[in-house]
Amino acid sequence: MTTNEEIERLKAQRSRFIAFAFAGNDVLVELDSDGVICYCAGTVDSVLGCDAKTLRRTPIHDLIGDRDILTFDEMMVRLRRTGRLDRIPLRFKPPEGNERRLTVSAIILPETPNATYLALSPLRGREALEPEEDVSETVSVEDFAHRLSEKIRGGSADDSQLTLLDLTPDKLADSLPAERAEQFMGSVMDYLRAWSVDGDGVGRLEDGSVGVLHDGALNGDEISQKLNDMLSVFDPAAKPLEINAATVAIDADELSEDDLSKALVYTMNSFAKQGADLELDSLSAGYKQAMEETLGKVATFRRAVGGENLALVFQPIVDIASWQVHHYEALARINNGEKLIPPARLIGFAEEFGVVEEMDMAVMKKAFSILTTNRGIRSGARLAVNLSGRSMQSNAFIADLFKMMKEHEHLLPRLLFEVTESHEMTDLPRANQVIRKFRSMGCGVCIDDFGAGAAAFPYLKALEVDYVKIDGSYIRDAFHTRHGRPFLRAISGLCRDLGMQCIGEMVEDADTMWLLRELGIGYGQGWFFGKPAQDVSKFSLSGQPGRSSQRVVTAG
Repeated sequence: MTTNEEIERLKAQRSRFIAFAFAGNDVLVELDSDGVICYCAGTVDSVLGCDAKTLRRTPIHDLIGDRDILTFDEMMVRLRRTGRLDRIPLRFKPPEGNERRLTVSAIILPETPNATYLALSPLRGREALEPEEDVSETVSVEDFAHRLSEKIRGGSADDSQLTLLDLTPDKLADSLPAERAEQFMGSVMDYLRAWSVDGDGVGRLEDGSVGVLHDGALNGDEISQKLNDMLSVFDPAAKPLEINAATVAIDADELSEDDLSKALVYTMNSFAKQGADLELDSLSAGYKQAMEETLGKVATFRRAVGGENLALVFQPIVDIASWQVHHYEALARINNGEKLIPPARLIGFAEEFGVVEEMDMAVMKKAFSILTTNRGIRSGARLAVNLSGRSMQSNAFIADLFKMMKEHEHLLPRLLFEVTESHEMTDLPRANQVIRKFRSMGCGVCIDDFGAGAAAFPYLKALEVDYVKIDGSYIRDAFHTRHGRPFLRAISGLCRDLGMQCIGEMVEDADTMWLLRELGIGYGQGWFFGKPAQDVSKFSLSGQPGRSSQRVVTAG
């Protein structure tokens, strides 16, 4: 039997909770054991668009937006397990008025286990300004890592865990047709959202896996069982899913924000490759392993570009009108003892890990050595050397490069730079200052692979260069699409008006060479003129071919 003293204590506890709820929220709602509102107080009119009396005896489900019913039900499961929830955004549909988004906090008190208390508030500040995020949409590993990093650093993910699930389209295809599989994934994300930190600590990654940052109340087996229960609702005859899952602890106190993001990216990428065999038990372990692998790759990279392992080959760029070699492009190759290999993978790694400047500097040293000795080229021949966008934005690299250029000042009229777009430059005014300095020292400058990246036209607008090298895909399009030739003609005319010369890539036959000449593109590069070679000191162009009927342009 409850004593008067106990009753008073419970009343005091209830009063304290109400005061606590109102300190950071606008509406307090009490639900009975059937999920029906039995008490409601606060700024109900402004938050829910009706008075508190109207809501009493209303099932809470009647107020939840249809798309969030599953999420809300799972939140209640989570609440019964953990005792409280903090500020999870949900859609509400008031008896009158438009649907609105509110944050929901909840608690179950030990003294009144059959009652559930919800504290509701409109989104404010940054939350209200940001567009609603659809967690069922795919997100890149890097973007998801950034989102989780902000939560962890913001303190909302203390003592949390990251669970990763293998839910690739191929896996789902064995159980559901594509359209139903997409609907199923929407429900999966609604379910996981209810368990995630802040209600949005969940992401559907582009590689097909799903990550959920949670408070440790979930486990992989439970998720697998729940998802198969949901699957049977979509299709009772569906083949059960065998879901690989892995969980890592969030122990990020010793990691900087940048290192934390790297650890998250590494962990998620490792899961995509290894699945349930992932052996990492924490983020710090993932970071340590990532750094060990990275350092190993960096060491391999430095061996590859150091000493005699790095070689240059030369491909002619031809002045089509005069039928003479204008200059040679110096292309880096890695000598593996048997043959020279293009370093495409190394360049991607070097840009990702910020060591591409080392490769660019090694190529520059090799190029100056070749220009000094005329080894492999004719005396007086000009060389074009590639510089990555990342190197162009490195103050230390540019300072070292200018120092080297001053030491070889007599060779600069024979040197050109091709600025590549593999890493987009963000500070174009700064890049243009560097380009102006190159040109003032007698070096020509070219934008490489024009049209291959999103920054092509901003580059053309912001950078004062001498040449524009048009990406080979546009040259091919001229023979296969109706827009190909007009596009090339327009680019050629624009560059001419800006005082720039055009170079066409991938000239593989006489028809392409004549096409460039017809469209006003003065220079060409490709196997039709000459393949890359280590020694072009005796290179000579074959005779200019006569004009034949060009290939017919087909619609595409």
